[in-house]
Amino acid sequence: MKKSADWDRSFRPATYWPEQSGAKEAPVMTAYLAELEPGEAEIARIQMLSTLGDVISLRAKRDAAGGIHYRFCDEYPEDEKVYEFSPVASDESLTFGEIVDLLDGARCSDSYEPEPRLIWGILRMNLDSGLDNYKEIERFITVASAFYPQLTEYFRWRIRQWIAAWLRDCRH
Repeated sequence: MKKSADWDRSFRPATYWPEQSGAKEAPVMTAYLAELEPGEAEIARIQMLSTLGDVISLRAKRDAAGGIHYRFCDEYPEDEKVYEFSPVASDESLTFGEIVDLLDGARCSDSYEPEPRLIWGILRMNLDSGLDNYKEIERFITVASAFYPQLTEYFRWRIRQWIAAWLRDCRH
């Protein structure tokens, strides 16, 4: 069983823009999201096994001075959700630890009241709505990235931990 120390939190991709590194273009992940803005890259994606296959995309874009700015984009731009997260900008690509912390702590203006953090609120809402098959809850959200190869495995591990803690709390 993995422990938090088993993850290389210091890993940092050289760039989010493959054309700058000579690397191949990151695969395009499809969904009903707004197209990337010019110069923008999707650096992580939260995919849900909801009826509509909802997706939330974390994107990065350089400014004229070379700084990187981040934003979340989902399939419902007309809802005008506000995503709160940190950092909103950086001078270089985020480390694995920084991207994990950003995703773990991100909040959304329409988050589920008992758990305002984005990923954990989505899972809690499904549990509270009666989805009690814990294997389905475990698979309900997939976090993926072309730049952070361990991100999917990391969040599967964290979600299993979260479910175990939730079950312990329910039994007390």
